[in-house]
Amino acid sequence: MVGFAWLSLAVLVPTFGSSFGSTFGSTGAANNRGARNRRPNILFFECDEMDGRTVDPAHPISKVTRKPHLASLMARGTNFVRMYCNNPLCSPSRASMFTGRRSSSIRAWSNVKPLMADVTDPAKPDPTCATIVGYGGAAGCVALGRQQNVTTTINLAMADIGYAVQLYGKMDTGGGPAMNPPNTFATGFHSEGTWPNSSNEALTYYPGDLLHSWAQSANISRAVFAPLDGPNAWIDTANATSAIYDWTTIRNCQNFLGNGSNTGAGSPPFFLYCSVVNPHPPYTSNATWEAFVDRASLTDSLTATKLTYGVRQHPADAFASASEGVPLEWNEAVAHDMALAYHGQIAEVDDMLGRVLAALDESGARERTFVVFTSDHGEMHLEHRLVEKMSMYEASARVPLIIAGPGVPRGVTSHTFVSLVDLLPTFIDMAGAAALRDAQLDGYSLAPLLNISSRPGPTPKARPPHVVVEFAGDCANGPQFMLRSGHMKLIQYGRQPPFIDATPQLFNVTADPYELVNVAGLAEYQPELESLDQALRAEVDYPTVSREILAENHGHVARWVAALPNQWENLLRQAYLDFDADDMVKFKTWLASGTRRAP
Repeated sequence: MVGFAWLSLAVLVPTFGSSFGSTFGSTGAANNRGARNRRPNILFFECDEMDGRTVDPAHPISKVTRKPHLASLMARGTNFVRMYCNNPLCSPSRASMFTGRRSSSIRAWSNVKPLMADVTDPAKPDPTCATIVGYGGAAGCVALGRQQNVTTTINLAMADIGYAVQLYGKMDTGGGPAMNPPNTFATGFHSEGTWPNSSNEALTYYPGDLLHSWAQSANISRAVFAPLDGPNAWIDTANATSAIYDWTTIRNCQNFLGNGSNTGAGSPPFFLYCSVVNPHPPYTSNATWEAFVDRASLTDSLTATKLTYGVRQHPADAFASASEGVPLEWNEAVAHDMALAYHGQIAEVDDMLGRVLAALDESGARERTFVVFTSDHGEMHLEHRLVEKMSMYEASARVPLIIAGPGVPRGVTSHTFVSLVDLLPTFIDMAGAAALRDAQLDGYSLAPLLNISSRPGPTPKARPPHVVVEFAGDCANGPQFMLRSGHMKLIQYGRQPPFIDATPQLFNVTADPYELVNVAGLAEYQPELESLDQALRAEVDYPTVSREILAENHGHVARWVAALPNQWENLLRQAYLDFDADDMVKFKTWLASGTRRAP
C-alpha cells in the first residue's frame, strides 16, 4: 500500500492521444552521429503493480488491453514471461531490486522496513526512519541498517562505472538522500497514513501501516482498508486521477532525452530511470484509456476471476481478504468496474512508455540504448478474493520484463525463470563493466539470454531453475515464502503463531494457471513437495527467517507502546475497522507474551 500524502502534487496532465517526442527537434540526433564507441545507454522504465500475465501472449488476460507500444517493444526485444518480483509489496520489492538482494538478505521486510540507513554513509540513518516511533531514533535506524549491510544499489553502481544517472518518479526504497534525489518521491516508509474516524471510515484507504506490518502475528482479523463494496474512493471509471503525478515524471524523462547535452557525442552514457505509479490503486481511469479495453476479453477475464471465488481459502488468504475489506461473495459490478479501471490504467502506462520511446527515437540514441520495462509487483484484481498485491499467486508475484537494445534477440519469448534481483548484475553486464566486488548479489545476470558478451572476471555462477519470493508485510498474519520451478509452485509458511499447524500450498501452474487446486495434501505429490521444500530451504532458511521477522517486529511494537503511553490504545482502535474489546484483549495478550500465539 502507498500512503497518499504525496498524491496532492499539483501537476498538469497533458493532452492525451499525441506523442511529445517530435517537439524536441533533431539536435540530439545530429550530435549523436559521432558517438559510436562509448558504452551503451540504459533506459529503465518501471511501472507499479502491473500483472505480468498482461504481457504474456499465451495468457488470456493479455488480450484485455491493446498495448501498441509494449507490443512494439516486444517485437524488437525479448519478453521474459516467467519474470517474478522477489517480494510482492512496494518498498521491500524495490529495495530488493535496487540492491540485487532478496528481502531476507537485506532484512527489508515491509512498507515500513525498507533500507534503514543512508546507502552512501551507513553511519547516518535514513531521515524518515529516524522520525518513526518504534525504531529507537537515529541510533536504532543505524543499527538496523548495519544489519542490512547494503553495499551498493543500481544507481550508485552505475554512477561508479561512469554513467550519468538520472532518476525520475517513484523510488520507495529508503536509504537516505541518494535514493530520493530531486524529481523523485516516496521515501519507502509508509508511515504517514490517514487514521480512520467515525465521519470518514468508508473513505479511509491507508490507516496505520506501522501496526499492520509490525503486529501481524497478533492476528487481528479486521479490515485495514475501506470495504471494497462500500462507498469509497478506490474505484472510479470516469476520472483518471491516480496518475496525475506520473505525467510530470514522463515530461521529465522526455526533456532529459530531448537535451543534446545528455545524449550527444560528448556526453557520458546515461542511465535514465523513469518510474511511474500506474496501474497502482486507487483504480481510476476514464473513457480515453478504457477505449483500449476489449470488452469481450474483459468479460472472459471476469469469468475466470469468479472461478477463484469457489475455492476454499487457505487461512493466510482468508486473513488477507478480511484485512483488505474484500466482500466474501462475488460482486459483479465491483469486479467489472475495478477491472475496467485497472486495464485502462495499463493502457495509460502504455501511452506513457510510448512518449518516452518517441523522445528516445528523436534523440538519435535508440540504436545504442538498452530499454528495460518492468514492474515492482503485480495486482490480484479480486482473484482468490484478494486485491492489490501481497500474495504469492501469479497475478501478484509475476511481473513484466521486456528488454530491447543492441544485440538483444528480437521478437523472442523467454520461458526462463528470472526475477527483479537479476537486474543489477544485468545492468553491469550491459555496461561491459567488471563484476561488483563484495556486493553479495542474489541475482543472476541476464546477459547470456540477451546476447551480451560476458563481463571481465570470474565465470558467473550458474542460474538455478527456479525463483524465490518472500513476503512479510501488512495484510498477512505471518511471513510467507515461495519457490517457483518447472510446472510447480510451493508456498511455505513459518512455524510460529498463527501458522504453527499451517499446511503448505502446492500448485501445478501449467495445468492449473489460476491456482484453483492445492495439491499439497495429495500423496502422489509428496516427493515433489519435499524436493521443492529442500530447494527453498537451500535458498532461504525460512523457519529461522520467520522467527527473526516476528521477534523483530514485536520489539518495534513494544517500543512504540512504551513511547506513547497515553495514546497507543486509542491509535490501535483507529488502525482497524470495527476494532472491539476482544481485539484489544488479543493484542495485549500477544504484546505481553512475545510472538507466542494470541488467543
